[in-house]
Amino acid sequence: MAKLRHIALTVTDVKREAEFYVKVFGFTTHRETENSVSMSDGVVNVTLLKYRADRYVNAAQGNAVVGIDHIGFVIDDPAEFAAMDEIIKENGGVYHSKAQAGQALETKYADPHGIIFDISEPEHTWNGITY
Repeated sequence: MAKLRHIALTVTDVKREAEFYVKVFGFTTHRETENSVSMSDGVVNVTLLKYRADRYVNAAQGNAVVGIDHIGFVIDDPAEFAAMDEIIKENGGVYHSKAQAGQALETKYADPHGIIFDISEPEHTWNGITY
């Protein structure tokens, strides 16, 4: 069974937005770069990504917008994870991309409406959080 792991939000000012979540909701920052801040409430990870108009310029999904960039799911059963690519595609999902070097081991897809999501195997560490 899949569990929601993270939500990535595209924002224009990652530092200001991070400060908001830390002050208002008590989030803990786990990783910070010039273009992203990853934080958690202890259950779900929220990653703030700096808005880039060209983020998905060569993908069928088009240009990025301010707001939710993608959602991520961790797959509990490693045997089920191996079958997920086929299950996703059989149900109208489309492969989007694999993680880049230095990122969590995850594969991104787009659902039938173009919403991007990723899947990852269980029990791995990502941005200081073990899932």
